[in-house]
Amino acid sequence: MQSAVNFVRGSVLLEVKSSYPERFFNLCARHGIEFWDMTNDGLGVFRIRMTVKNFKRIRPVARKAMCRVHIVKRCGLPFFLNRFRKRAALISGCAVFCIIAWIFTSFVWVIDIDGYAELDTARLLNELSKQGLRVGTYAPSVEMENLKNNILIDMPELSYISVNINGSHAHVTARKRTLPPEILPSELPCDIISDKDGIIHDITVKSGTPEVVRGETVTRGQILASGYVTGRAGTTITTHADAEIRARVWRKKSARMPKKYSEKVYTGREKDLYTILLFDNRIKLYINSGISYTKCDKIIKRTDLRLFGRYRLPISLERATCREYEISKASVSDETAYDSLSKGLMSSLELPEDAEVINADFITSSDEVFAYATLTAESIEPIGTKREILRNG
Repeated sequence: MQSAVNFVRGSVLLEVKSSYPERFFNLCARHGIEFWDMTNDGLGVFRIRMTVKNFKRIRPVARKAMCRVHIVKRCGLPFFLNRFRKRAALISGCAVFCIIAWIFTSFVWVIDIDGYAELDTARLLNELSKQGLRVGTYAPSVEMENLKNNILIDMPELSYISVNINGSHAHVTARKRTLPPEILPSELPCDIISDKDGIIHDITVKSGTPEVVRGETVTRGQILASGYVTGRAGTTITTHADAEIRARVWRKKSARMPKKYSEKVYTGREKDLYTILLFDNRIKLYINSGISYTKCDKIIKRTDLRLFGRYRLPISLERATCREYEISKASVSDETAYDSLSKGLMSSLELPEDAEVINADFITSSDEVFAYATLTAESIEPIGTKREILRNG
């Protein structure tokens, strides 16, 4: 802390030559002149460091002590700034730069969107623009609450949106609205019908009349539990059928995979192309944009210019690395192809959340061109959906 204080107020390193150094020290103490970092550089020669204020008081003391004092080094902020006292253009340039940088960081230059796969990014950007958030917008003028509320109204498919502005960077997060499944009101009479083919594994009817039993084969659209209930007196009434039903369901999927394929082999030759991005403009730093490579991959790396390491400016440097490759023919064994096909078929099964796969059989074959696989998967899963009973029967 003391070092920082000394840097701000400035200090000088002095060389003092005296035959009677103790007299010099005593006079400094008597006049309240403080110094530090004293070193002995030889007989009658020593160095001390003191503030500029105390240095202005040292000459009468030095004369009285019959010492010779001269400055070895000037340190601190006052001496640093004094170098630029006559450089008005440099000082003005620094001031203008700070003002421009402050102005730049008050506007939004970059808008990033963190959404989901089905999000229409172009539409969201258009809605943000309608609400006043676009590239070049003065950040403090954006009313966040109104913006978010209006976008949720105009885009009902969104359940959540947030906008965070950090300097010149606006980060938008959008989440999809998940509509709940349609649930019939409990006062409406309904049947439970099968929504897939299978064999009943277990059934528990809470209300209504069961129409199937364990081990019975059912087809899609068949009634599993009826909403008609017959009482002891023989009268029939309708109710809201409710039941937990699980069935054994089979799914069959097939796929094929080529045994011969082409792969990339990189030659080791590559070329870097640099481009400056200024707002929506691209300034190429190379004369000829053509690449002599017949086949190549282009890897783009973008570096954004930031002020003080935090505020993002609308200037970026883009480096495109072009890596040359050649196409080589390769082949895969039947065993490797079968393993890949099996994993792919298993991952492609569209099972309900509560489903349990109890058996999976694979049938594989191959010819000179393709490897084939067929998956037959057996699972135990919930079955049945509710259908309203119409009053006219």
